Amino acid sequence: MKRSSGKEWAARHPSPEAIFRDMRAEREKRRVRKHEPPLKPPRLILAISDTHRPKFDPATWAIFLAAVRDMKPDAVWIVGDFIDLSSVNRHEKATGDAYTLKMELWDGNRGLDEISDAIGPRRCELTLWDGNHEDRLRRYVASGRCPPELRDMFDEIPAELHLAERGWRYIHPDDQPTYPYPRFAVTHGSWYGLHAAHKHATEFGCSGLMGHTHRYQVHSGVNAGGPFVWTVMPCSRDPKAEWLHQRTQVFTNWQTGFAVIEVVDSTPYVRVVLTHGGKAIYGGQVWRA
Repeated sequence: MKRSSGKEWAARHPSPEAIFRDMRAEREKRRVRKHEPPLKPPRLILAISDTHRPKFDPATWAIFLAAVRDMKPDAVWIVGDFIDLSSVNRHEKATGDAYTLKMELWDGNRGLDEISDAIGPRRCELTLWDGNHEDRLRRYVASGRCPPELRDMFDEIPAELHLAERGWRYIHPDDQPTYPYPRFAVTHGSWYGLHAAHKHATEFGCSGLMGHTHRYQVHSGVNAGGPFVWTVMPCSRDPKAEWLHQRTQVFTNWQTGFAVIEVVDSTPYVRVVLTHGGKAIYGGQVWRA
């Protein structure tokens, strides 16, 4: 696959001018909807990972929102890398990447607004795990690359996204993995690559869910505690986006989708929903972007 041109990038993503226009239009009317958790423990959870807003895959994001509206989950999980934060990273930027930090944070808030709209007035448990891309802002402010006079202008991700005000629980990297159920861990991911599921399952010795690799993986086994299944979710990032970490790699082979988690007797059962060609299927339900 050839490298994307600036025109191809612009065709897939809103222009900086369009984002600024929307920011000005919504600045005065922004509303933050507070969601209370359900009265009973969640039995149905929808989870998404590696959205990398504003460089998300529009089809996968639209299908995920449709699933939230239709399935009415008890909980929604964002398992890291919700915002890309390429504006403050050390890597070379892709052709046409003109997003500023203000734009990226604004688009993250817009994404959370869209999840709230999809949930509606229902009670819903909301959790966001910090990923390595969210950590870019923290590292930037603490580094010598951020001018001292600008450091007080940036806050931590929970404050920038108004998570407490919205009713989202925030999981700091130091607090990962979390164990929402016995012998079931959730983390953005510590290791990357082809054998990430095996590595995490071996390290934690239990079932679990993570993102980070942008590729669907499953590793199962049995140990002294019983059987376990570790699931790595696909991403919801634009699968055709530039990836400049490896210049010789002509195809990212990323997969897009999200996860449906059904909880029975305090045991989560994870099913991955892959999006392909602008559609996804789960339980006989077909969603089209």
